[in-house]
Amino acid sequence: MSKQDKLIQKLHSAKTFKWSEITTLLKMLGFTELQGDGSRVKFNVPVQRNF
Repeated sequence: MSKQDKLIQKLHSAKTFKWSEITTLLKMLGFTELQGDGSRVKFNVPVQRNF
């Protein structure tokens, strides 16, 4: 089982999910992270992604 699969499984079953785990999973899925003002963060959706 890959790290990506483990994170997805944890997302479905865990009551808490760390921000670092969320960002890692989104980056693995092809999203790009853009830093905003202050603590704001935005993720751009990949152009074409088969989920």
